[in-house]
Amino acid sequence: MTDPNSPEALKLMPFEKAMAQLNTLVAEMESGKIPLEELVKKFEEGTALANACREKLQAFERKIEILSNPSASTPEWKDAEKDLVSEPTSTHRTARKTAKPTAPEMNDPIPF
Repeated sequence: MTDPNSPEALKLMPFEKAMAQLNTLVAEMESGKIPLEELVKKFEEGTALANACREKLQAFERKIEILSNPSASTPEWKDAEKDLVSEPTSTHRTARKTAKPTAPEMNDPIPF
């Protein structure tokens, strides 16, 4: 059986469930009724949950950016759980075509 707080389990956990667990942990920690050693363990667990939630939110934000980009002719559909934050890096660069400057027309009132 997999540890429910392992990075793999947290990555697969729905955002809402992770937030609910985080809220429960915070309430337990704020109660002041837990021994210090257990408090530190809960803090570690809460940090992992908070990081997982942040990564999920960043992935969803990126997906929304991709979906709402009006200049994209065919948006790239990415799995928000797999493409969390970073853009894929490409080592291959394509040459840009640049327009050659043209001479201003003689009847053009502004030559630039």
